[in-house]
Parts: sequence; C-alpha cells; structure tokens
Amino acid sequence: MGKTEILRLLKGTFADRKLILLSNREPYVHRAIPRGFVCEKQGGGVATALDPVMQMVGGTWIAWGSGNLDKSFVDEKGRVKVPPQDPKYLLKRVWLTEDEVENYYLGFSNRSLWPLAHNLCNQVVFKRKFWEFYKKVNEHFAQVASEEFESERALIWVNDYQLALVPQKLRSKAEDAMIVFFWHIPWPNYDLFCILPQRKEFLEGLLGSDLLGFHTQNFCRNFLACAEQELEAEVNFEKSTVTYRDHTTKVKAFPISIDFEHFCSLAQSKETQAMLTKLRKGFHLEDTILGISVDRLDYTKGIPEKLRAIDLFLERYPQYQGRFTFVQIAAPSRTKIKAYRELREEVVSLVSQINQKYEKPGWRPIFLINRQVDHKTLSVYYRLADLAIISSVRDGMNLVAKEFIASQIDEKGILCLSEFAGAFEEMENSIPINPYYSDGFAEAIKKALEMPLPEKRDRIRRMRQYLKEYDIYRWTYDIFQTLSEMVPSQAEADVDMLLMRE
Repeated sequence: MGKTEILRLLKGTFADRKLILLSNREPYVHRAIPRGFVCEKQGGGVATALDPVMQMVGGTWIAWGSGNLDKSFVDEKGRVKVPPQDPKYLLKRVWLTEDEVENYYLGFSNRSLWPLAHNLCNQVVFKRKFWEFYKKVNEHFAQVASEEFESERALIWVNDYQLALVPQKLRSKAEDAMIVFFWHIPWPNYDLFCILPQRKEFLEGLLGSDLLGFHTQNFCRNFLACAEQELEAEVNFEKSTVTYRDHTTKVKAFPISIDFEHFCSLAQSKETQAMLTKLRKGFHLEDTILGISVDRLDYTKGIPEKLRAIDLFLERYPQYQGRFTFVQIAAPSRTKIKAYRELREEVVSLVSQINQKYEKPGWRPIFLINRQVDHKTLSVYYRLADLAIISSVRDGMNLVAKEFIASQIDEKGILCLSEFAGAFEEMENSIPINPYYSDGFAEAIKKALEMPLPEKRDRIRRMRQYLKEYDIYRWTYDIFQTLSEMVPSQAEADVDMLLMRE
C-alpha cells in the first residue's frame, strides 16, 4: 500500500470532504537569524512523520505559530503555503498568549499529561489554572478548525495529547464531520490514569472522535479499560469500540512509521558521502567503534540510565577503552520546565565524570551534542554508527529507531532497543535492553558490538524490509481505510434522512 492507494481513498470515499489536520507543533517555523530569517522544518516525531503525508494529499494543517517571525509570513487569515520551496498545502497558524503557553502547553500538557502518560508520577503537577487554560486553548483550536471548513463537509485529523478535548468540541460544531484522533504517546493503565482530576471530561473529549488511534494494542486496551471504569459507556473489548451518549468510537492500533525511501535517499546522497569522510577522520573511525543515540533531552528517554550503563560497560570490559566512542545527540527540550533543566545538568555532569574516568590521549569515550541536528546530518551519523541505542524508560513509539534502520544501507550497524518503547513490538530483530537494569544493559552493548557481521546484516535486512513495507504511507492508508469502513452506505444515509423528515 502506498501513495496511490491513499489518494484513491481520499478522492473516492472522502472526495466531498475537506481535509483539516490539527497538531500543537507546526511543521515549519519562521525565525530570526543574525543575517535575516530562516524557514525551518521542525524536528519531533509528529511534525516529521506527518509533513510528507500532507505534502502528498494536500489540505490545511492548523498548529500553534511558535516562531518569532511566524506572523510576518502569513496572510490576513494566518495562512502560509508550505514547504516554502515547493508549496503543497496550507499551514494555518494559531496564536497563543504567554499565559496560554505557560499553562496550556508547559503546564497541563507537559507537567500533567506528559509524565502521567509515561508512568512518571513523581514528575506530575496538577493545577486548576493548567486545566482552565487547556480547555480554553482546545476550544480555540476547535473554533479555528470550524472556520476553515465552515459549511463544507470535513475530514478532521487531530493529533496528540495537547488537543484531547478538540474532538468533542468539533462534534458539537459539525455533527457530520468525520473525526480521527491519533494519540502519539503511551496511554497509561487505569491505576495511573485515575489520578488525573479531570479524567471524565478528558475521556469525553476524546470520545468525540469516530476513530481513535494508538501506537500499540496495549495502549488500546488501557484506554478501553479506563473508559469502562470511568464512564457509563458501552465498551466492547472484542470489537474495540466505546459507545457513549449515542456515539460510537472505534479504538485501534496503528504503529506510526517513517518515510523509508526518504531516509534511504538521504543516506545515499553525495552530500552525505562527503560528510562521512569528514566525520570518519574526526572520530578516527579507522580503529574506533562508534555508538550513537539521538534523543530529545527528556526524562522519558533514559539518557542518565544509558550513560551509567556505558560507564559500567567500559569498567567491566576495559579492552573497549580507547576503541569505543559514543555520540549522544540530545536536543534541548522544554527548557522552561525545572525538571528538564535539572536533567540537562545531570547529563552534562555524567558525561564529564565518565570522560574524566576513562579519557586517554587521542580518545574520549563520550561526545555530547546538546543541540538540534537536522536530518541530513543525522543520516551521516546513522550510517557511520556500528551501534544505535534507544534507552527510553517509556515511549509511545520512537521514530529514531526506525530512522536508524532505514539509513543502514551499509548493513553494518545494530540496534539496542528499550523494551519500553512502542517500536519494540515491531523491531523484533533488535537487541532488547531494560534501561533500569544496568548490568543487563552493559551486557547488551557487549553483545551488540561482538555480534558477527553476517548476523547483524540478517537482522538489519529483516527490519529494513519490514519498514519498507510498513512506512508512513501504509500507516496513513490503514487509518483512512479503517475510517472508510465506518462511513455509512448511501442506503443507510437515505434511511437516516427519511427518519429525520418523519
């Protein structure tokens, strides 16, 4: 399944509907630089994954305009065509006040929901004003979306935990809209979810959707159990549906993927080849084994746990001292939140301690790159690496794991993957790690580095073949195909119309 099948669905079943996509983060941001301005493609899983889909199908993407020059590049309705070099769809920017950013985004979204979903209750903070601003901003997003389709029939695709109330709010504004919501992070079990003070209203917001997607079947089961426990709803675990207030929502797992061909192309480009030569010299890779991790600097990514495991590995197996170099790319994230600032301090301190402990002339065990790195540069690191480590303590999916596999055109690297990342269910040929168990983690690193090349290649080929077949376009097709199966037939529609007239 690919682009052709998606377009056939959209031009067939949904031909009379305008596609509106909503997310908190925008795919492109305009910001000032010393010599003028730049329009940058945003990093992050949602923006990275959905941009190629929107470029293919067109439509309108509604998102928070967070760039400091964003207002300078939109029309009177807050719209701009993107990508800037070859426009394919409309980006409609939503403006937020400082108070809204502080309480809706940094507050309820990222100090309440984010840690709760990732089973990190010690990081959870609930405040009444967080929730009030969350409701206000969700209403604003819903209003902006309704203005975009007005009297037209709409196909609305809402994304992620920042906008969980939007489906119900849109349902009240447009009863005939088809609404898909995709939840991109883990959904906790009921014992954890029940600490959310506004849990009933929160569930009601999501159940305004026709189709509710999660990355894994386990997250689906958790959601169904929460709906059953919390609401007077009819929950059918066999059919995976929730019927609440005469509206039925289908709940289904769709493990998000990447644009496989795009990452393959990046890895093979002449630009990548030139950068490979430069970096090989910089890291002395003729006689060095290279490991890599690419993470946001977030407490869910297990970065301190990973650094401690590398420390133990080098201590336990001194033959790798001077031979194994690890590059940790850690993009800054949510720096206005204290927990994230403290995490950065901890990571910097651990890297310094480990380097002081093992450093030798001409060799440093760990390089920390604390900035955003674009995909062109990442593709070079992915190709160079003999080992990639994803050590999340909890993760909805983790697309870095898939990007690394797609970029392994030389078939020489191997992936160590946390059992607590959503991607683990699909990447069965990776080497499993438990980030909480340093002894086992260190042994997994050794196993990966000493794995015979034929076995590495066999594992990589199997994972690459899977990703080639189940890419971002197959993911999109599966969502729209499932939704199309829920569209009433014309005969059913005629009956409904007659009943309404009577």
